[in-house]
Amino acid sequence: MKRLVYTVAFGSIFHDMAKMTHPHIKSYARRHGADFLVVDESNRLYPQHHASYEDFQIPKWLETYDEIVHLDTDLIVASDTPWLLDASAGRMCMFDESFRDAGDVSRTRVRYYLDYCHKTGKNFLGNNSMGVALKPWGRYFNIGVIGLSRRDASLFIDPEGFYDDGCGHQTFMGHRIMERNHVVHDLGPEFNCMHQDWERSDFHQTAFVIHYASIRNYNWLFQQIPMDIERLKSLGRL
Repeated sequence: MKRLVYTVAFGSIFHDMAKMTHPHIKSYARRHGADFLVVDESNRLYPQHHASYEDFQIPKWLETYDEIVHLDTDLIVASDTPWLLDASAGRMCMFDESFRDAGDVSRTRVRYYLDYCHKTGKNFLGNNSMGVALKPWGRYFNIGVIGLSRRDASLFIDPEGFYDDGCGHQTFMGHRIMERNHVVHDLGPEFNCMHQDWERSDFHQTAFVIHYASIRNYNWLFQQIPMDIERLKSLGRL
């Protein structure tokens, strides 16, 4: 079984962030017998698009690897985090945000889906093959943390329809998953815990991944990440 953990880092801000977060991502890879790959300016294939477009290199990597885990650069992964494909019994896995509370989050996701379907001429999908009761707008996966295997390669073969509007990369992937009735295991928020949720709950005791997605106050962020690393260390989780 050959495994790969990869992350993506472009630009000086994320290269500086990587100095804090990549050692822990690399340790996660080493603990689970995986190779570690950073996609940066030297090996990027889609420089004109959002960084998540590099996920379309996955089929090439799957020629060598049986299982792949993607972790964003702007996150901390705790030392007790299991291999994602073990947690999902080998199924493709992500955090399904469509089960989060209604309100601004839900309205934003609806807008992303409507915009995507309107601009690409796609059908508006709101159901899935597993018979789960969903909101009318369907499933919405956070692609900052992904586990996948060779059976999932076809999702990434053709980037047609992918676009860089808002969270277009996530909306595209969610739509494609529903369109193809592709089975995805919901990892739950403990595997992709937004920092604001980590602070407001007991997740700091249990969450495996603390994610700083959408935070653009980099002065704050570059102070907060080291503090959170020390907090996890004090809990014996780094």
